[in-house]
Amino acid sequence: MDRHIYRKRGALAFGLTVAVLVTAGCAVDALLSTQTKYWIGDGVIPATVWMAVILASRVGVHVEPGGVRIVNILRRHRLRWDEIERFDLAPAGVYPLAGRVVLKSGRGIPIEGITVPRLFTEQLKPNAQKPIDALNALLASARERGQTT
Repeated sequence: MDRHIYRKRGALAFGLTVAVLVTAGCAVDALLSTQTKYWIGDGVIPATVWMAVILASRVGVHVEPGGVRIVNILRRHRLRWDEIERFDLAPAGVYPLAGRVVLKSGRGIPIEGITVPRLFTEQLKPNAQKPIDALNALLASARERGQTT
């Protein structure tokens, strides 16, 4: 079974870049600062940014034997293949399109790791559609193997 994590890669690369730049800026500030009271901020700010990057790096759809685990920033959902109707892109919150798993009950669960920003929506939609298509292919494969009802 494929134990891959499906998500868009651009957001993680952007987060890592920001974390490195913030860390470098705070390190320079700490080295040049003559007042030690600012050193705490120079340590806390990069630590907070790196913690956010670590949390965000886990966001996505984790394929497991028998189903998937949807990992969002604040919530996780473990779903069996037989509970899932399909994966698709749909409007969600501030995003014109975001990944979503549609359950057989009709309920939709957002996938925060697969999103399309407002800027350049049409150009970036194919990048978000690729993991959705791959997840639908895995779902179809699970159905063929009889893991769903």
